[in-house]
Amino acid sequence: MPTIRSIISGLLGAAALMAMLAPTAEANTRPRLVLETVPGAAIQVVQLAMTPARDLKLKVISACNDGVAIFKVQNDGQPWPAAGTFGIYRVVDGKTVLVSRRTMRLTEGQQASFRIKKPGDDTLTLFVEPAWYQRDFTRDAEVACK
Repeated sequence: MPTIRSIISGLLGAAALMAMLAPTAEANTRPRLVLETVPGAAIQVVQLAMTPARDLKLKVISACNDGVAIFKVQNDGQPWPAAGTFGIYRVVDGKTVLVSRRTMRLTEGQQASFRIKKPGDDTLTLFVEPAWYQRDFTRDAEVACK
C-alpha cells in the first residue's frame, strides 16, 4: 500500500517533497544562549574519578540569566560506566535542601542543562553523585540569582 509520502513524491517529485519537509529559516530564529558569555557565569572542572582505566571529569558552567538559574554540564572525560545522579540543592542558613534530582549516564562529550525558573534569593548548588563509587557531598558548582 503506498504511503502519503510516496504519493506526494510521485505527484510533485522528490525534490519538491524534500523542500516542503525541510525546516524553514523562520523556525530556527530564536537566538541561542551561550551560557559562558552571561555576566557572572562561573566555570568549574569537576574531577569525578581518575583511575588507570578511566578519566572521568565534567565541566560545569553556572549562571543566572533573566531570573533563571542554569547549570550546564559537559562530560569532558570518558563515557560513564554507570548512571550518576545530579542533585540541585538550595543553601539555606548553611544547610542544603534538595530542589531537584535527575539520574543520567553521560557519554563522551555529552551535555545536559538544568534550569530552575524561580530560584529565589538563596544560593543553589549542584552535586554530582556517581553510582559506581562513594563520593563525599561537595558543592560542585553554585549560582545565586540576586
